[in-house]
Amino acid sequence: MVAGHLQEKSGYWYCVITYKSNNGRPKSKWMATGLKAKGNKKRAEEKLLLARILFDPTKPDQEMNLKSEPAQNVLKNMVLETPAIETDNDCNADKAGYWMDQLIADWLESVRNKVAKSTFAGYRHPVKNYLKPYFEDHPCLVKDLSEEYLYDYFELLYEKGLSYKTISNHRGIISGMIRHARQLKYLKYNPLELIDPPPKSQPVENYFSAAELSDLLATVRDTELEYPVLISILYGLRRSEVCGLKWDAVDFKNHIFTIRHTIEEVNNDYGHMEISGKDENKNKRIKSYPLLPQMEELLIRMKERQKDQGFYRSNGYVYLDEEKGVLVRPGYITSHFRSHLEKHGFKHIRFHDLRHSCASALLADRESTVGLKDIQSWLGHSDLKSTMRYAHIVEVKTKMHTAESINSLIFPQK
Repeated sequence: MVAGHLQEKSGYWYCVITYKSNNGRPKSKWMATGLKAKGNKKRAEEKLLLARILFDPTKPDQEMNLKSEPAQNVLKNMVLETPAIETDNDCNADKAGYWMDQLIADWLESVRNKVAKSTFAGYRHPVKNYLKPYFEDHPCLVKDLSEEYLYDYFELLYEKGLSYKTISNHRGIISGMIRHARQLKYLKYNPLELIDPPPKSQPVENYFSAAELSDLLATVRDTELEYPVLISILYGLRRSEVCGLKWDAVDFKNHIFTIRHTIEEVNNDYGHMEISGKDENKNKRIKSYPLLPQMEELLIRMKERQKDQGFYRSNGYVYLDEEKGVLVRPGYITSHFRSHLEKHGFKHIRFHDLRHSCASALLADRESTVGLKDIQSWLGHSDLKSTMRYAHIVEVKTKMHTAESINSLIFPQK
């Protein structure tokens, strides 16, 4: 019998059957129960059991009528002939044959349309490369999942040299799977609660000073990197926001621009890179900024160039390949930025570190009155907790004033 679970959609219950296709990859088939979600959970579970019994993985496209008389007879016979299974009251009676690799496939499919594509891609990589192979080599029924199993899995990750942050991401995925299993009553307790989380590693930030940022800008002038580097330095934008800016979000009359569209670049199910746009940023908040003179001058030049080449569209993207007129990928920025730093003798930082450099330069300026709340607003952090990573810069800045005071007291100028 194949694996499956119930999924609520548009107020109705659907059966989601998970099976392995001819190439060995897990696939899902959705079947409508015709039952409204409210008050019909038990009947929907019966439909799910029937669908799992009748579904033939070798004929996945074959239509099944769960209401037909033959189907109902199968269900009745199954109920009569299936021996009772002794289970705890809070666990599903069908848990006996539900394996961890089935749970992994079911959970991954259940979250596919609930999270952003980039988030789903972030789930899929650990599942494909670590979780699935581990539980194929160490078969385990979901009902038998214990802290020992999980402890051995995390030990394997530590042995492979994965970072604390990566292991923490694996822990989050496993937590979601366990929550899914408990909702379906395949597991009666959460063994993950008994496993200590990895230590929180202090993020190591690579900042460019204000002087280094100025030198960098001089080297990217009139190159394909001028736009992404300048806008990221001045406004602390992410790659997705840099590539996602459109001309209809730039208001030259009032000298402002708005970040309301982003570009994602993720691997699809077949390992191919996909580019997609969405009308929201990471924190789902629209951000507006004043057009600083240097930025405005560059955008005007870019707009005129696109018009001359016939690439300009009033609702089109700002950052296009100058020869082909196609959207520049976020990955292009990353690779070419790295090469540019090496070519011009700069120390290595990630492109994303320009965002941190923007904040650190503002906070490190001893004449500036910019504080953490200002940085939170400028970078678009949803809460101050994210901005607190820069608190040490403010602390050093405060201590400099203290140092000057004690120095003038002990060593007064004559």
